[in-house]
Amino acid sequence: MQEDPDLQRELDRHPEGDRKTEIVFIGVDMDEEAICRSLDDCLTTIERSRPHGKEIKSR
Repeated sequence: MQEDPDLQRELDRHPEGDRKTEIVFIGVDMDEEAICRSLDDCLTTIERSRPHGKEIKSR
């Protein structure tokens, strides 16, 4: 099997791999703003991620 030189150049530039995460919604008459609001509501904050309000110490 012959390697794709463009793919190899891309892998050489980013040896850690693809770190991008994407989500795709396929449909008609979808409310983009409502979807974005719902997804934003799923995000956490630093305050909410601290167990019992305590600071997490880094190494």
